This record gives sequence, C-alpha cells and structure tokens, in this order.
Amino acid sequence: MIETVLTRKWIPKGLPAYYKLIEELSNKGIPLTILFHCREPLKGIGGVKIIRIKRINAKIIVLPCYSTGFIPWRIEYKLNRLFHFIFLIILVVILKPGVIYTDKSHSKEAAFLTLIGKAVFLRMYGVTKSLCDFMKKNEKKTIKSLRYYSFLAKFSYVLGTLDGSDIEEFFHKYLHPSVPRDVLLNGVDSLPGESECGYDLRFEYDIDRRKKIILFISRFSQEKGVFEFLELIKMLSQLTDCFIALMIGSGPLENTLKEVVKREQLTKIIKIEGSIEHSKVLKVMSQSDLMVSFNKEGNLCNTVLEALRVCLPVLTHKDKHASSFYRDTIPLVDKNDSAMCVSKKVYRLITDDKELTILKKKIERFSSTNLYSWQYRIEKEVKIIKKLLNTN
Repeated sequence: MIETVLTRKWIPKGLPAYYKLIEELSNKGIPLTILFHCREPLKGIGGVKIIRIKRINAKIIVLPCYSTGFIPWRIEYKLNRLFHFIFLIILVVILKPGVIYTDKSHSKEAAFLTLIGKAVFLRMYGVTKSLCDFMKKNEKKTIKSLRYYSFLAKFSYVLGTLDGSDIEEFFHKYLHPSVPRDVLLNGVDSLPGESECGYDLRFEYDIDRRKKIILFISRFSQEKGVFEFLELIKMLSQLTDCFIALMIGSGPLENTLKEVVKREQLTKIIKIEGSIEHSKVLKVMSQSDLMVSFNKEGNLCNTVLEALRVCLPVLTHKDKHASSFYRDTIPLVDKNDSAMCVSKKVYRLITDDKELTILKKKIERFSSTNLYSWQYRIEKEVKIIKKLLNTN
C-alpha cells in the first residue's frame, strides 16, 4: 500500500487476500474508505492527506507519522499511535460506517469500537509464534494485557487464513465463544495465458539453461527461514554445481543475506533479486524446477499454494498442518534434519528428471481437487461483508 500512497496509482503488492478484496468490493460498487497508518515518517506526507485512486472505488486517508528528531522514538511512536486512534474515532463518528474492517495488528482499537456498538470485522491472516507465545504468557497472569483482552471482544465476524499456523487453536482458545468465525484457505491465480508465454526467466536473470533453478520467493526475514535456505544451498553446492538458487523478495535481512553470500563465496550459485509484482509470480514459478519453503509460521501459505498451482515441486517442513493437507503430494523434511541431510534429498530431486516428472503429475492431481481460484475465495469473504452491511 505504501507504493500506492506515494505514487497515487493502484499498485497491488503484498497480501493478495487484502488487495484482491479491495478490488472486488470496488468492482461491486461498495464504497470504501481506507485508513492508511504511516508507521514511520514518509517524504511528502507531512499532514493528513486524502487520496483517490481511479482503479478502485475508494478514498485513502493517509495518517502521517511525525518525528521531532530529539524525542526518543519509543515515545514518539506511542504518541503517533494515540493520534491515529483519536483520528480513527472521530472518523467513525463522522462517517458512521456500516462495517469496520481491520486486522489483528489493530485488535485493541477494534475491540474499543465494538464497545461503542460498531460492527467490526476482524481479519486474521494467520497467527505468528510470537503472538501465540504472548497469549500463553498472559494466560498465567492475574492482570492481563489489553491486547490479550482485545481478542475476546464481541466482533461481528472474525476470519482467519488456513496457512499452516495454529489459527484454529487460537480461535478456540482466545475468541469470545459467541463470535462467528471461519478459517479459509487462500486462493490461487489463473495460470499464465498464451499471450504471457514470451516471458523468459533464464534470460531475465542470466541463468545458464543447463542448470536447475531452485527458487526461494518470500520476505527476507528470520521467520521465513532465509538462513536455513542459505545453509541448505551451501551444503548442496558441495554435492553438485548443476543448479542456481534464485532468491526473490525484500525485507530487513536483505543486506545481511548479501553479505553472507559474499562471505561464504556463494555468489556464483545464489542470485538475490528484489521483490516482483504479484502478476509475475506464476511466470517465475512455472519456469523454475524446485521451490523451497522453510516458513516457520506455516507452509500452507500463498507462495506454496501458487507453486503447486503451476505444478512446481516444493520441499517444505513437516508438521501436523502440512502433513494433513499435502499428505504425500510433496516432499516434506523434519525441522530437526541437518542441512546436509536435506541437501541430499534436494540433490536426488534435481538430478533425477524422471522423479521430478512423477512429482509434477502428483501435484497436478492434488491441485485440481484441493485448490480454488482467488475469485471464488474472495467471493466468499464479500458475501460475509455484504451480509453484515445488510444487518447493520
């Protein structure tokens, strides 16, 4: 959303479940007011701004983040959050929205709005380990955190993503029993059409056509397993040089990753590239040979589902969610397996074209019966929102 705010053009990036919902609500003529909270000072955003984007039926209200430069940031951050909260309340009083849609990062504000009688749709895209640990820790306390109590608010609806995290357990333990809720699997995009087949991944990233492409496409952060991937590639390079590891994404560890790759002398086998538009993701995946996902928060995530959509073999961690959903469709490795042990499994895959072909056939059968389109997925959420609008 930052790119959209800065350029004043609709640039769908980030979570498809979020921006595709905005597009579908817009297509159905449902007016939207989007409140964008700046979490750090942005150039050109010195005050509250109202932006209208032609491609979506919405106005975006941008709340700035102020910084004096001499007040400690932790204090400035809290003051900015307070300012945003006050502005939110004033806006709700003025606009009287039929439904207020927000995610778990604003659970305290959302809970407050339920107390003053507003219909709030809480969207949870999954639950992180840090959030689960936080809730478990607060369970034992006599005086609990406001954030803990916020999830017990009587929301009009809570929707979660079946992404491999412990979201169903979270809902059972921490939501108010009377709150309607559901957990949905993410959708997948349509396959690239014939008109898009001119895309050449190897040409774009200068990759030898004789080498297999091992893909990592995600945010460059600790919870996405970037260092585990680097260690795997380091071990694999000791077994063969028949591959190139392509890392696509961005994030807080990007510079650190580049330094590690250079220090470990892996620059010839690892290419680190910036993030790409979502419309390009399936094209990249369809021309790769294997994807590795070591997401510590769950591996029923967008990128894995999209890879399976184009029949790209995926190697990921074994846990109760992955084992139950994928069964024997894709290769699973234990989280405690050594990098060398995992690298041997990858080596057997990328050096056996017959095995890869068999794997792709299994994935094709799995995808045809277990995955569904984003259009179908978003329609289910829109129906819930429209029902709430008609009720309030």
